[in-house]
Amino acid sequence: MSDADTRVTDSTDNETENIEIGSQNHSILQARLAGLFLADDRYTVATELSLDVQGKDISSFFKESKNELKPDICLYPIDSDFDLIDTRERDDILRRAEMPCLVIEILSPTDKIAITVAKIRAYLKLGVKSCWLVFPDLKAIAIYSAGNDIQTFDMQHTEIVDKILDIHLSMPRIFATKT
Repeated sequence: MSDADTRVTDSTDNETENIEIGSQNHSILQARLAGLFLADDRYTVATELSLDVQGKDISSFFKESKNELKPDICLYPIDSDFDLIDTRERDDILRRAEMPCLVIEILSPTDKIAITVAKIRAYLKLGVKSCWLVFPDLKAIAIYSAGNDIQTFDMQHTEIVDKILDIHLSMPRIFATKT
């Protein structure tokens, strides 16, 4: 664990950030994707984890400075030190300094695509290897990686393939509906 990780006992900013309003589709897709990743023993999955970007230059992506970014889902390699913390031995972490290998952003009806894409570009600059942008209404996922490479998957594809992290997930399992 890095010394830059923000722990529970540290004072935190009371920054007012735009309150993100989740939706039913957003919530279900977040749970489904997290559940699918739980079956992959190469990664540890987390939802709504605050990533510490204080002091890192991401000003070209945002008008105001940010101390944290919070992806809907992120993955860390299983061999990293990312695991449940025994709080009898040390404090929990409020903001994680080490970047994950994958972040996933799921658009809600109130999200602005330009702001979400700016977050994705910031994640890539910070060292995240792969970023997914999920479009619930379109039943599509765009995968962003370094070098401005973007791949798009929709329901015409049987699976989403992240070549960077060798991840294969069933598109119908992600976007299935009862009807």
